[in-house]
Amino acid sequence: MDKNTGFYMETEPRVLVQDNMIITVFRDRGVYKNENGYHTERQMTVDGKSFYVKSFFPSISTATPTDQLIKLIDNDFKNK
Repeated sequence: MDKNTGFYMETEPRVLVQDNMIITVFRDRGVYKNENGYHTERQMTVDGKSFYVKSFFPSISTATPTDQLIKLIDNDFKNK
């Protein structure tokens, strides 16, 4: 395992097909699904500090990831 990123240096994850959706699965994270969507969990180490990362992917989204990123950048710009 690469101790800096938490990845197992796996270049090709397992690909699952479920309900006509393709989900990539890496060995160093857990993927959980319920009626609201699914989430992933993983631990990673960056510069010697350990982090627990949890990502949520709702079944019905209200914005695209790009929209969310632009909103975050705009908010950061306004705060400066």
